[in-house]
Amino acid sequence: MPAEQQRATPRDVLRLAAPALAGLSGFLTGSNAAGAAMLMPFQLRMAEQLGQDPLLLTAVQSAAAAAASLASPQRVVLAAALLALPGGEGPLVRAALVVQVGIVGLLTLGTLAWSSGL
Repeated sequence: MPAEQQRATPRDVLRLAAPALAGLSGFLTGSNAAGAAMLMPFQLRMAEQLGQDPLLLTAVQSAAAAAASLASPQRVVLAAALLALPGGEGPLVRAALVVQVGIVGLLTLGTLAWSSGL
């Protein structure tokens, strides 16, 4: 008898996508508050419709957007100017994005653990 394949549900997709979407909102806007204004209503609506804990997705949105805002281009250009690194924005953005990917990864693992009751 062949093993049954398990398909990802919309709830599973939300658990995996929420931290990445939140991080993207912080990166694009350069602000946790602006990222929250942009995506928090969507995150909460999806949580309610899919039976997820809205508090969890609120925390994920806030943490990921705040962390990603530090890697946003406008903040990196400001940091490079303050440090007198003309043309040094590229390495700073790359380093900040590596840190951001790690943070989003940790938030994704935390979201999966929390929502599965671990």
